[in-house]
Amino acid sequence: MNVAIAELDSEAGTATAAEFQPLGSIQFTQTDISQEDSVKQAIQATQNQWGRIDVLVRHQLQLTPQDHQQHPAGRVGKPEDIAAFVTGANFVIDGGMTRKMIYS
Repeated sequence: MNVAIAELDSEAGTATAAEFQPLGSIQFTQTDISQEDSVKQAIQATQNQWGRIDVLVRHQLQLTPQDHQQHPAGRVGKPEDIAAFVTGANFVIDGGMTRKMIYS
């Protein structure tokens, strides 16, 4: 599995890359998603590494305990909850939040 991690926080990105390393080839690129040029550089780095991008998942949330309590399961899902079911074909990930559930 090839995983590209684009993260502003260098320490968090490096730690996440180390965590995923056993799964395959991992690339971390420090990226500020509020800056278009930074995103373009991350995309280019990924394409240079593997030639293409098959799937893009954007996850940027700082959740509070209140956010988790709003969910019927008592918590918001984590990537590990779905990782075993992603086959590389087509997939839809439903975060389980409704319009009535507002992140604090």
